[in-house]
Amino acid sequence: MVYLMFFLNHKLRFLVVALLLLVSGNGLWGADGQRYAPVIPKADYTPPQMPVRKTETPKIDENQVLIPELKGLLFVDMEERVYSISPESEGIQADSYSNFAFEEWPEFKPALEKYIGKPVSIAMLTQLQKEIQEIYRNRSISFVGVQFPAQNAENGTLQVLLLEGKIKSVKVEGARFFNNERLEKGLYVEEGNYFDDKDAREDIIWLNQNPFRTVEIDVKPAEEGSGDLDVRYKVKDMFPFRSTIGYIDTGTKGTGVERVFAGGTYGNLFGRSNLLNYQLTSSPDMETIVNHSVMWRMPFAETRNYLTVHGSYATLKPVSYQEGRTWGSGFALNRRLWTKSKEDYRRTATFSMGFDFLQTNTDLDVGGTYSAEIPVETAQFNLGFNWTHQATDGYIGFSSNLHISPGGFSKYNNTEYFQAFAGNTDVRADYMFLTLELDMLRKLENMDVHWRLFGQVSNSALIAYDQMGLGGSNSVRGYYQYTDERDGGLIMNLELLTPSKSGFFGEFMQKVPPYHNLMKHYEDDFQLYTFLDVGVGIDWAEDSEDSESVTLAGAGVGARYSFGPWINIDFAYGFQLLDPKDEEYDKTGRPHLSVVICR
Repeated sequence: MVYLMFFLNHKLRFLVVALLLLVSGNGLWGADGQRYAPVIPKADYTPPQMPVRKTETPKIDENQVLIPELKGLLFVDMEERVYSISPESEGIQADSYSNFAFEEWPEFKPALEKYIGKPVSIAMLTQLQKEIQEIYRNRSISFVGVQFPAQNAENGTLQVLLLEGKIKSVKVEGARFFNNERLEKGLYVEEGNYFDDKDAREDIIWLNQNPFRTVEIDVKPAEEGSGDLDVRYKVKDMFPFRSTIGYIDTGTKGTGVERVFAGGTYGNLFGRSNLLNYQLTSSPDMETIVNHSVMWRMPFAETRNYLTVHGSYATLKPVSYQEGRTWGSGFALNRRLWTKSKEDYRRTATFSMGFDFLQTNTDLDVGGTYSAEIPVETAQFNLGFNWTHQATDGYIGFSSNLHISPGGFSKYNNTEYFQAFAGNTDVRADYMFLTLELDMLRKLENMDVHWRLFGQVSNSALIAYDQMGLGGSNSVRGYYQYTDERDGGLIMNLELLTPSKSGFFGEFMQKVPPYHNLMKHYEDDFQLYTFLDVGVGIDWAEDSEDSESVTLAGAGVGARYSFGPWINIDFAYGFQLLDPKDEEYDKTGRPHLSVVICR
């Protein structure tokens, strides 16, 4: 499809782009678009807990000998098939009326033969339970009951009630604002199969992706003494709309650092758990800069994929004689490659592919001073990979994104306009750049350690919207946003945080409507931190000796407060350790403040 576009005239290419944007999904409108991306309520990413089938053993001395010599193990699948006096049997056998999965497993009987000929005690029965359950777990059958019902086993044969856990029914229950039957579509746990907690975890993680509901699982025997199971996904949901207001100082010095925003998210569009989000971000005067952002995320339960469409439109007028316009849109298809989850951790890998289109006639909001009547257009295909490990003691995240611009996609997407816009003859319309990010948080006994590394490399000089910005709360604190920008480089952020303290403002929040009722369900969290940020940027040049570089470094202190998903505040003050090259910028330091309030 990429090659076909070059044979289309510019008007037809523009129509194709428009159609793509109407049917497609997630990315950034320009490399800096995340500053204006809508604030989306956080979903529940806690590793799901799985139910365990309860097994009981008599409360007697675990070393007391119950059977002098075990001659045979006889497995039965229903309690009514247990004989009061054990029939004589040797070795590992299954009741003739039973139909066990293990009868086709070559590893089952050899693993249990070591118990034959040995005395039976409670300790031995406990070990036998664990070993049988582990064999089944390795075969992806998790909810297995191993019981030793009352019986006369003087002949040396021990009857074992083995409940393999076939699923009789699966239902989603409890949803008030979502459709229970629709949520059942695409579940991995299905009737007639054995219960596998891996599939169940995948289902819960998928259902919990929507921030307006949390789902837990309940598994019970369909009938007493039977191996059949009833699986119930218990939904706790809220009305799927949340409004957001906030303040953040991520503006540039040329357009004013202050930004205020307001928006809302609806989480059940068309009754299909689609997320629709709109956000207005502007300077306080509602004139210097005004940005409208929209995002629509569509989940596909059958394939566990997401399609996300986004778009934005911004106007800039920092002074009377300059006026800029920027609009963009794009899409990404996100596919989860694999997920591994247990009680204390969750690992996920996802792949994304998409397209972003941007038209602008100004670089004022990325640290520049330029506005023109003739715009420039970027058209990029994106490939992304993301890997996360979330655990009770922290997380590790790695992401990579490759941006490819073929050039010649539309009228203003060519090298001539790029060079005129950037004022740099090394800039061209066909280019690519790669971003890599490593993000780690480790919770220690007396502190938390947060470390982030971000890098960018390109094969060409870039226009300002694709360059790596240095300075600001998401880069090097203590400096203004976009104090400098380069074609590539490396940014390192290190934070040492005090342990989380809950209930810091709890008594106060209980008196503030509408949050006093929410205190029953959510905890607040407060942390102090100190930080060190270092950023190194370098411009691309045909001859590496001609490359220009810059280094910024800042250090300082800060504090964060959050109350459930409703309030998030982050304040920091950074001191500059190195002077910026631009004489117009302050050379001491500056504060950074972010406030997000949801209702």
